[in-house]
Amino acid sequence: MAKALVQHQLRSSPPMFRSTIRDALWMTLIVGLAVACLLGDFLLAPLFVSRLNRPPDLSVTCVLAVLGTTLAQGNALAAWLVWSVGPFPRRLVVHWGIAGVLCWIWLAGLRLSVKPDEFIFVYSTIVLAVPLVSIAAQLPLWIVRHVFGWRLVLYEGEPHVAGDLPLTIRDLMLATFLVASAFGLARLMPAGQVDNDFWIVCVMAFVLTGAISTLSMLPAGALLLRMARFPLGLMFSGLYAVLLVAIVWLIVGILYWQAPNMLPPFFLIVGLSCLMLSFALTLVLAATVLRLQGYRLVWGR
Repeated sequence: MAKALVQHQLRSSPPMFRSTIRDALWMTLIVGLAVACLLGDFLLAPLFVSRLNRPPDLSVTCVLAVLGTTLAQGNALAAWLVWSVGPFPRRLVVHWGIAGVLCWIWLAGLRLSVKPDEFIFVYSTIVLAVPLVSIAAQLPLWIVRHVFGWRLVLYEGEPHVAGDLPLTIRDLMLATFLVASAFGLARLMPAGQVDNDFWIVCVMAFVLTGAISTLSMLPAGALLLRMARFPLGLMFSGLYAVLLVAIVWLIVGILYWQAPNMLPPFFLIVGLSCLMLSFALTLVLAATVLRLQGYRLVWGR
């Protein structure tokens, strides 16, 4: 009843009052999301390094939960680059500008956690791999943009929105250059110079990143940014995240009864569940910020 009373008061309030509440909520969410992302990026390396010389236990779940937030940031940035409208070079500069700040925060935490020689090795490997991982996350998003017309626009309640602008020749040449540069940088990774099996790991990581982007960003975009009733989209997206976690535990249950020798450690299963939930929560908060600013995902030509 209290919820209904609050909703009635908001509906009966002047438009300026409702706008003030929405702006205050947007500022609170964006500040909280920014603090959580920056703090998670900074603490990721120290938390991981602190676990290396200790026996594995449930405290690993904290590291994986922070990792889930970091992975969600990369996927959210990829979605914004691919689905937003406007000149592609400008979107690209903003995308990599934000990614560079987040990477610098992570490097600051890494520098405090490892020795200088180890820092150079890890730093060069991760930084050189980031462009290729980003392309893997963007690939399924580019497919739905150009095949089905998915794009993120300011939606002011009107049924007609601006059409999708095709990529210019300059944009296509820039995209080709970026893809070639990403593969070239990946070849310079130190681990690839000393381990022949490293490239198999890279291919597996590329495929896994694309699969994660497909299973997470496409449903998240449709549910959180497309549906007119945002609370309903939140409910369905929460159910989808819980379903994915439940599938993990279902597989664990099958292994427990059929092949207990193949069962992974309990702390790893709990950690994977925490990673998936933190990943989903970060995407939900990012989508909420966009919806409060009036952005909607549309598709079609």
